[in-house]
Amino acid sequence: MTRQNKIDPEIPPTKPGDWTGAAVRLPGQKTPSPGAMEFHLFQSSVDRTLFIATDGADPNQLLPCPNGGTWTFFKKFPETGQSRIAFSEPDAKRDIAERGFHLTRAGVKVASSQ
Repeated sequence: MTRQNKIDPEIPPTKPGDWTGAAVRLPGQKTPSPGAMEFHLFQSSVDRTLFIATDGADPNQLLPCPNGGTWTFFKKFPETGQSRIAFSEPDAKRDIAERGFHLTRAGVKVASSQ
């Protein structure tokens, strides 16, 4: 096996935040059909571990970004019912229905309606 000496532009290196919202699939587990909701994930410009999820609404109209930052679009993905990294679909759906947004921190849930 040869060591890779340069970065392949087709497969760039990743950062931990790149995995936020990624579906967790176990070997042999089938990919479920997408659900009704499409989550839009935005990242804080000053705290790269803080994310806000909406159903497509502008998060800046729903909740000011802490510490003078702005919410910047990160990614969107459909509801699948699968486990996700740093993101709980059931909690997000409930919070979005109640407040219009769901906050999450990479690996730690920030806000939830109890």
